[in-house]
Amino acid sequence: MQYESSDEDREFQSADPVSRVEEWILSKLGHRRLGKQSSRVVRALAGSPQYATSATVADFARRVGVDPATVMRSAKLLGCNGWTDLQQELRAMFLADLDANDLLEIHSNHEGSVIDAALLSDVVTMNNLRNSLDPEMCRNFAHNLIHGTHEHPEALAKILLYGSGSYLGPLTQFAHVGARLGLTTIPVGWGGRAAHTAMSSADIGDVILIMNFWRTPAEFEAIARVAKDRGLRVMLISDTRFSHLTPYIDDMLVIPAEGSSHFPSLVAASALIHVLLAVITEELDGLGVDSIRAHDEIYFALEDARAKKSP
Repeated sequence: MQYESSDEDREFQSADPVSRVEEWILSKLGHRRLGKQSSRVVRALAGSPQYATSATVADFARRVGVDPATVMRSAKLLGCNGWTDLQQELRAMFLADLDANDLLEIHSNHEGSVIDAALLSDVVTMNNLRNSLDPEMCRNFAHNLIHGTHEHPEALAKILLYGSGSYLGPLTQFAHVGARLGLTTIPVGWGGRAAHTAMSSADIGDVILIMNFWRTPAEFEAIARVAKDRGLRVMLISDTRFSHLTPYIDDMLVIPAEGSSHFPSLVAASALIHVLLAVITEELDGLGVDSIRAHDEIYFALEDARAKKSP
């Protein structure tokens, strides 16, 4: 049977996490017809998303009355790599409707000290990242990031890096190491004159990389829309496929970002940047090695000049 909702169900309210989940499910399924068992799974996801974010696949399957394999197949129908990936998607939708005080409240109930809670949260995050990150998608993302949509296979794209607040931290590492590899990387920020000036310097086929978790600033939607219209490749690292930026995105990687307090954790984001830089280094091969050698020669020349000047 096809998963359908009543007219009343379709009156979605963006502030209602259940409605957001149902809207997401409907957008993924379209007019696709589901079997009886899969239909039960998606109805349960729409009706109890918060339970689904914490239940094991076996517990959720038992509650719905299906086998775990059906739950896994349903997750893939929704575009997720598996149960953990689906849980992350549901959790991100729930958290996006909360403010910082709400986040602090829901994370206040934990065993042990805040130190243990923070460290354990990041251990779980890293495990989830390792289980959900698709190696082929990651390699394709890295390839498209450095080449954009330039027709010449050896052409390297200019990469404009957009992130708000603390999200610029991992992007700063990418900008620094990327430059050592011979890439043109420009950390921009999240809007204003800098965004305008940087985009003006980009050519068709160049890349805009946005890193955004939790809530999406309106500036990012404008940046993504204009960049897309101007022929730039728009790429996103986010904690949800349900981002407001999705209609303008050419490539996306979804990673966990929930922290243990009132702010997201950037452990997975930093780890992903580490991964992307490693993949890019491998792909650039000799070009990257030559660029690193040139950077090192300049570094040691400057160190030598500074030492000779010292009394």
